[in-house]
This record gives sequence, structure tokens and C-alpha cells, in this order.
Amino acid sequence: MMTPLSLLQQLRTGYRAVKDALPWLDATVRGDESPAFPRFARSPKIAGVTAAVAGTQRGTAAPELLRYDPSVSPPLEELAKQLAAMERGGPALIVLHTDVALQSIPPLAHSHPALKIVVESGPRKILYFLAELEALLASCPNVFLSTYNVCNWLGLERLCGNGLGKKLLFGSHAPAYAPDAAMGPLVMSRLSWQEKCDIAGNNLRRLLGLPQEPAQEVPFAAPQPFIIDAHGHNLTPGAGSPYDFPAPDEDMRPDEWTDFMDSISVEQLITIPARSLWFDEAGRTGSHVLREHAPGRFRYMEVFDPNHGEERLRMIEASLRDPGCAGIKIHPSFHKTAADEDAYGPVYEMASRHNKPILTHSWEMSAHNPVQELSHPRRFHRHLQRYPRTRLVLGHAGGRPSTFDDVVRLCRDYTRVAVDVAGDYFDSGLIEALISEIGSQKVLFASDVDWIDPRCMLAAVLGSSLSDPDALMLLRDNALRVYG
Repeated sequence: MMTPLSLLQQLRTGYRAVKDALPWLDATVRGDESPAFPRFARSPKIAGVTAAVAGTQRGTAAPELLRYDPSVSPPLEELAKQLAAMERGGPALIVLHTDVALQSIPPLAHSHPALKIVVESGPRKILYFLAELEALLASCPNVFLSTYNVCNWLGLERLCGNGLGKKLLFGSHAPAYAPDAAMGPLVMSRLSWQEKCDIAGNNLRRLLGLPQEPAQEVPFAAPQPFIIDAHGHNLTPGAGSPYDFPAPDEDMRPDEWTDFMDSISVEQLITIPARSLWFDEAGRTGSHVLREHAPGRFRYMEVFDPNHGEERLRMIEASLRDPGCAGIKIHPSFHKTAADEDAYGPVYEMASRHNKPILTHSWEMSAHNPVQELSHPRRFHRHLQRYPRTRLVLGHAGGRPSTFDDVVRLCRDYTRVAVDVAGDYFDSGLIEALISEIGSQKVLFASDVDWIDPRCMLAAVLGSSLSDPDALMLLRDNALRVYG
């Protein structure tokens, strides 16, 4: 029987073989943006296309793509002459979804039908707009989508299944962001080899009038499951979704869940059922169908909402006696109650008494989403000082690089604090930087499925510079220790 370490080595080898075989061409290289973790960031080893900024002299003299930047570019309506020239064989135009509203793109595309327009993710999540992007690509023949940060779970499969695979252009936003995070959902997908090659680079080559690059097929096959995903979500089949975007598990059968997990070697998922965040159901109830189908492959967490304090505490107390309950989830931002408020004291005490951890949302200050400040890492010192025996996991590892120093300080000050890397924190070198500063025993693999595609962060780990033993600690061993 293979050991977890040998399974990891097999998975890494298989992932790298497919990655090395695909004909990559990056549509969204950003050489002018510096990585947040320069000591650990890895330079991409794939080709990218040149780009200039629309309406300026900045950039290359003969760009293959033209970026629209509202901070320096004239308004789009003032670029009419340049857009007309671009229709006559000039470069394609890249627009960020945070700079140009998606509903503004169809009029632009229809008034310039020969202009090739590439939509790219801006600095805020584009995953919320999957349905709108799908409609945009379907209605506008000259609009394409960079895959950079399109990290919806099974998002590539959804778009390809709806006949939009030829509209997808691989993008990584390297060197600031990890190329593997963008590569993973494609490399480990079950799309055909032709679809993989198209998205990896040949769609972009066709767009630019370049010859397609043939590639010998290398299939991806995951070894038997061994990974523990320490932070995810699920929807109860047929119960409807509280999300503002489509999630594939709205009507997903339990066997489809385990089939996907098998396809990327995930043995177990610790889930926070989505409706438990809204107090619509208990974690025990919301995970029941999955746990009944595959005992041992799913565990759940109960959510503590301080706005329903006493009622929640009674429910959590009962569930913590259940071996299937991995711990308690708090989300100060979602529940609009700061992490250092008195209301959280009883749940810290309860977690310590039952020797089960608390998993918390953690994030940076956010100008466009100010409630995130309620989950800033600095706010957790108060209760950790009062309850030093409580284990705390900072979900999302603080969310963005601006919190990194505070995350490190918290993990160094309290021996029972760890982090997980769930979410869309794809900065190049993040994982190596965390392990360098807080140690390999304090970082847990997690995905934030059913929002985020687990293959994004898994690929970031597989493609990292971590040794196999350190990678195994992150992917499995640390979760076994922290969550029992």
C-alpha cells in the first residue's frame, strides 16, 4: 500500500507532466507589478504576450494587446479613432471588469464588431459575475475572457459545457500572482485534450493570427485520495442557493461530490454548510446527506452567530459531542460583530472545554467592503489572551498581503494558532513565505469550495518550491493534528 508521501510524489509528478506538455501562452502577464513576497515569488517559465496601455505611449512599441487603464487612458468614447484602427487588424483590447462595467461591454462590442475585446478580472472578485460573463461571451462574438482569477469551482467546465471554450484565454497575472493557481483548474480538469490546448494558449494564438502549437497528449490521473481539505462549504441538494452566483452543487448528488474529490486526491473535506452561515440550518443537518453517503470523508463545523447567541450555543454544545463535528466556525464580518467583542467569549470557552478548534474568517481592511475590518487579524488577540488553551485557525490566512505581518505576529504569540489558505489568496510565494515565518506545522491546505475551485490552491502547493515532506504536512498532516 502506498504511503501518503508516495501518493503526494505521484500527484506532483502527474501534475507537472501535464503542465509541461500544454502549449501555454499567457494573455495577462503584468511585468510592471511587483510580487508581495519577492523572496519567494517564482518567475513564470511560460511565454506571454506584450501589452501597452491604451491612449498613452507607455508599453511596447508594437503591442499584441492594448490595456485600457482609466487612470491614464482617455474615456473609451474618446478612443474612437484608435478603436477603429484596432478593428483593421490592430491589437485586441483588454478591459478589467472593475474598470468597465460588464453591461457596458455589449454596446462597445456591437458598435465595433471587428474589435477583439478581452475581459479580465480586476482586483476584486470576478467569480460573482460568472452568469453575466457567460451571457456576455455567448452574445458577443468578438468578446473573450482571460481565465486569470476566474476561480469558480468547475467554472471552466461550465463555460466549455455551454459551448464557450473557444472564448477562454489563459491568463495568470504573473509575476505578482502564482501561475499554478491559474493553471491548476485546467491541468487537473476532465476537459478534452483539445479543449485544454485551446485554453492554455491556442485560442490566444488564433486571436493574434499566430500558428497554433501542437502538443502530445498527456492524461492527468490522480492517485488514491490522501489530502484533507480543511475549509469548504456545501449546499443541500434541491434546497436552493443563498449565493449571488451559480454554484455547481445546487443540485449535485453526493456521489458527484466524491467523484470530484477522487479526481484530485482529496480524501476528506471539512465543510461549513452554506445555509448554516445564514442560520437557516445546523451544520450537522446541512452536511447529513454527504456524511451519510460517504462516512469518514466529510466532517462539518457548526457556525456561531453572536446575533443568535444563546440558541446557537445550545446547538453547538450538542454537536461538539459528535465525532463528525470538527469544531466551530465564526465569521465576524458576515455577522457584523467584531472579533474582539465580548459575545465570542462563551464560544472560546466551549471550544477549549471540548478540545475542538475555532475556524475564523480573517481578512484585510477593504475600502469596497468595510465590514472585513471586523475580521482583521489584530482583533483576535483579546480572546486568545483570555483563553490560551483554545485552538484558532485563521481562515484565508488574513486574506491579502497587507495583513501578513499581523498574521505572523499572532501565530508567533500564540502556540495554538494556525492558518489555512482557503480562498483566492493567490499571491506568488505566499505559501513559502508563511512556512518561512510561522513554520510548516502551522499552515493547512484548504480551498473554500464550493466558491473557489480547489484545484487553484492545490496546484499552487504542487507547483511550489516546498519539499515533499513540507507539502505533505500542509496537505494532510497538519489538519489531522489540528482537527483530530
